[in-house]
Amino acid sequence: ERADKQAREARAAALAAFQEQMSGIVDAAIAGDFSARLEQDLSEPDLAEFARRMNTLLVAVEEAVLDTSRVLNGLSEGDLGVRMAGSYGGVFARLQRDANATGAKLQELVAEIQHTADSIRGSLGTIVAGARALSHRTDSQAAALEETAATMEEMATTVKANAESAASANGLSSETSAMAVEGGGIAAEAV
Repeated sequence: ERADKQAREARAAALAAFQEQMSGIVDAAIAGDFSARLEQDLSEPDLAEFARRMNTLLVAVEEAVLDTSRVLNGLSEGDLGVRMAGSYGGVFARLQRDANATGAKLQELVAEIQHTADSIRGSLGTIVAGARALSHRTDSQAAALEETAATMEEMATTVKANAESAASANGLSSETSAMAVEGGGIAAEAV
């Protein structure tokens, strides 16, 4: 009976120590620290198995969280090729799929933006070349118009001078005709 009592007391002490350790690990996990582990070298086989399984759970959660954190950190630093590579199940597999899909979509969007920027750059080159050609043609046409205006002015001056010469010649012709008529009249009188 005494041995049974001592065994019960030892088991109760081991269970209390285990509960205290478990409470500390749960509090750490709630605070985001999944690195703590339960002691597995326990005299109670059931507690030792529970500790082993709990530690396996903590490792799985820690690995998934750290892998997700690594991917998000990589994305935030511009590494759009970073992916979660572990073999996960359940909600961790969904987290992996979603994180990897986010990275792939960001990579696709950046590629599209780069393609669009290249297209715009090419279009701008064409527009600039067209604007330069138009400017050159406009300058050439302006120079041609100036030459045409100068030629028209010269022609107007020449036409005016010709008109004045024609008027003068007409006047001289009229005078000559009048003189000829008058000379013809004098010659007729003299005959």
